[in-house]
Amino acid sequence: MERVFNVVWVGCLLLFFGSSPWLPEQVGDPGKEMPRLFYIALLGFTLWTTPWIVGPGMVRLLRGMGSGGVNLPHAAYWFEGERRAESLKRLEPYNLEVGCVTAVFLLAVSAAVHFPGEQVWGLKLGLFLTFTLTGALLLWLAAWMVRVMRAFPKPPLDADLPAAGPRRPRRPGE
Repeated sequence: MERVFNVVWVGCLLLFFGSSPWLPEQVGDPGKEMPRLFYIALLGFTLWTTPWIVGPGMVRLLRGMGSGGVNLPHAAYWFEGERRAESLKRLEPYNLEVGCVTAVFLLAVSAAVHFPGEQVWGLKLGLFLTFTLTGALLLWLAAWMVRVMRAFPKPPLDADLPAAGPRRPRRPGE
């Protein structure tokens, strides 16, 4: 999966920088335009760093942590102690998948905003495509989260779970 991530990541970067000469000289909303070179540098840096941070960067960060860092149900069972290394290895393809989708999403939104044209219908089409892509990303993230939660199910009843902290006494009348 890491090879797939690298191909998608580099491919998106190459597509972005290869298509950047067709961007207008001034990019952005009227009155708030920025020079094309600044936009290319800004989005190029974002396209270079963000997919890596949510993909392999997150995997490396979690491996470097002694415990915690994962917010899933039953994380105390799967991501603590001797199970942590194996569970992080099982979580890695999911993080790399998020990195791939992030790279494609950023490239697609950039294309949707800048390539339909600057006429009124082009701006409306760009907005429609951006909202459609964002909705598709949110649906994909929901399905992705369900798959991740299924990959780390509820532990068996006889599992050695960490002891729960002391219970707080209830207030009178509750």
